[in-house]
Amino acid sequence: MRPLLAVAAVLALTTPAHAQDAAPALPPTTPPDLAGWLRASGLLIDHDLDDSINPFYLRGDFNGDGRADYVVSLRERAPKGSSAAGGTKEYALLAPRSKKGKAAIAPFPHPDTPARDGWYVHDRSAKVEVGVTGGKPPRLQGDAVMMWKAESSSALIYWNGKKLVTYWQSD
Repeated sequence: MRPLLAVAAVLALTTPAHAQDAAPALPPTTPPDLAGWLRASGLLIDHDLDDSINPFYLRGDFNGDGRADYVVSLRERAPKGSSAAGGTKEYALLAPRSKKGKAAIAPFPHPDTPARDGWYVHDRSAKVEVGVTGGKPPRLQGDAVMMWKAESSSALIYWNGKKLVTYWQSD
């Protein structure tokens, strides 16, 4: 599976006209700042929002810088003219990096992102339980994303200061 974009690629909030034409309409419940970041990122050129989970995005301070970030569930779009259905699920963290409205994108740690039936924001102040591998649980710098697959597995996805990493809670 190819990564969404290079980790921490900085993006401006200006979008070429051809990218806006190729991007699908966003749900009316999409927060305006998230809509701007998604359009500017170019992610919607070859991805669709994954509406198989509600909500399709989570908002928190995932990198611990005191500003709102978003994690978005995306589905890779099949190439034009292809009979393939596409549909590979991917997740991306969109984090503001400046007061000028620039955003950075970090893909989730594939293949360590669990299949999921649900997800939620795990507050940085909440206790992280010892995971299946044992050892000391991570100390969170920001909020994290808890993802789970019913009757199967769960994992905490968090920012370690350099990238998103996975800490398995159950298998």
